[in-house]
Amino acid sequence: LYMDMGEEKKGRADFESAVQQGKKNYEIYIGIYESLSRHEKKDEGQKYLSAAMEIKGDKPEDELYKGRISYLLGENIEDQKENWELAKKNYEALEENLEKAKEHKQMLASYYLGLAYDANGDSDKAKKCIAEYIKSGVATSYDLYELGMQEMQDGNYKNALTYFNS
Repeated sequence: LYMDMGEEKKGRADFESAVQQGKKNYEIYIGIYESLSRHEKKDEGQKYLSAAMEIKGDKPEDELYKGRISYLLGENIEDQKENWELAKKNYEALEENLEKAKEHKQMLASYYLGLAYDANGDSDKAKKCIAEYIKSGVATSYDLYELGMQEMQDGNYKNALTYFNS
């Protein structure tokens, strides 16, 4: 909120406080990244995502979060087009972590895999993953809205309506 109000110093202090209190909470790192990204500071946000990747854990939830974070890291690098090898490494980590998470019934992993496949031009795999996620019954209204908006941007209005109606 401080960042959104233009009080960057207070915002940064809260980020650091949050990280200190929740060192193993992936959502904190992701939230900070998203906030910094909204304020055109993706590079700084990427440092928080990299720190989150260092969290130790081998539970299915850890695999899901690490896959999601790999997606966000790859998205940031793709925007910059600076380091293809690092982007490729992040993409491989994304697939590995999300596939493991899916094996442990973390169905949100299918959603992030679908986004990753779509970003890499593999629309068939993307559609399969998204359909798998929708059929799992864990899709939230927010997820369906995001999928609908993506379909609208792609000019697929009939598919967008399906997501919005769901």
